[in-house]
Amino acid sequence: MAFSIHQQRALAVIPKVTGNVSAFFSGLIIYTIVRNQNRRSRTYHRLLFGISCCDVSASLWLALSTWPVPKSSGLLWAIGNDTSCNVQGFFTQFGIASSFYNASLSVYYVLVIRYGWKEHQLRKVEPLLHTFPLLWATVTAIAGLIKGVFGNASLWCWVAAENKVFRWAAFYGPLWLMIGIVTVNTTLIYVHVRKIERAATLHRLFRDAPSTSPVPASTSAAASSQELSPQPSTPKSISSNFSSRLSFEAVRSSLNPTDNSAVTEARREDINVRRSRLRTRSRYTREVAIQSFLYAGAFYLNWFALTITRLLQQVNGKVYFPLLLLAALTVPLQGLPNFLVYLLPRLKKLRTSQGRERITQKIASRMSRLTSPSVVLYCAPAYTTPQSELLPEIEAIDALVEESDNQDGCEDLPTLIKDLEMDINELEAKSSSSPNRIEQTA
Repeated sequence: MAFSIHQQRALAVIPKVTGNVSAFFSGLIIYTIVRNQNRRSRTYHRLLFGISCCDVSASLWLALSTWPVPKSSGLLWAIGNDTSCNVQGFFTQFGIASSFYNASLSVYYVLVIRYGWKEHQLRKVEPLLHTFPLLWATVTAIAGLIKGVFGNASLWCWVAAENKVFRWAAFYGPLWLMIGIVTVNTTLIYVHVRKIERAATLHRLFRDAPSTSPVPASTSAAASSQELSPQPSTPKSISSNFSSRLSFEAVRSSLNPTDNSAVTEARREDINVRRSRLRTRSRYTREVAIQSFLYAGAFYLNWFALTITRLLQQVNGKVYFPLLLLAALTVPLQGLPNFLVYLLPRLKKLRTSQGRERITQKIASRMSRLTSPSVVLYCAPAYTTPQSELLPEIEAIDALVEESDNQDGCEDLPTLIKDLEMDINELEAKSSSSPNRIEQTA
């Protein structure tokens, strides 16, 4: 399909702009990783380093657009020869390593989020995550040179249109396979995160349910019989089992009040610790999962237009200018969306670190008021020691900060601090609701 001179000019100029922009931001990722020893030692950053190196190479060669194409082709601004075209075609084909690396990154996220792998476990499989991308890209690029399949491919030098089998066997087939792997892994992560969030919700409902209200004997008998009889695992039966179990515990507590206070206090502290850990895990997992989704979205964005263009060309032999123009925009621009996703947790961490000292001082000031003798005396029936109620939340913050620093991933510290302040506000409300009691203790 013949394009007008203006269309040809747009197809030749756009890759020069987007390719250089992509190479610049991929270079920033490489610089950020190389200059930090901690990042260089972690699997996540080494995978990003591999992706970025492949992106720099591919983007710079794609930025040349039509220049390396043989002048005899008649393509706009084509000033090259067969040698320059083969070199550009080689590195363009080598760019398939980037899609393999994106699949490796999605495997990394599945291992970390779904299966809870630690760094020492990841290092055992990391060589495979680098070997497959580099090996396939090198072998197919060399094979293209040997077979002499590189030539004018409309936008730049790559596998010529008449070599359809090599195109699909060496590039589009593996590319679509990597898209499928990324999609499956993203789905697995999403299902796992939803499962964790449901568990956190059920844990919160169980915590908020009343557990010390007195109940009549008939209710306790019904609760006991319902506790012993098997029930199907439906949402309604789960809810009734919750209520029955709580009622049974309430009756048992009322029959044995002297031995129950210490057990209740220990159980409350244990529930608080488990609640904080579950909430921390849920939020941290959700943030890291969102980052994996964004990487997958950037991957789809890069290759969607080009794969659709080549698929339609394979079916009806036509190339549509809008799709080809979009491909000229997105394919060389691989580094920019990856950089934005990579930068996102660092922006959050920077914003959090700047406000951390101010928030810590505020919380310390409010806790000092809460732990005064009058407030402690008043809150004793419901909160034996306010510090014991707040300690799990503070430990959760410390754990979250430590984990985010080690993983250099996403964190949700502001939200967790808001929850801590809500707990503090609740304690203050309890203390201020009875001023006479506080005045007597002052």
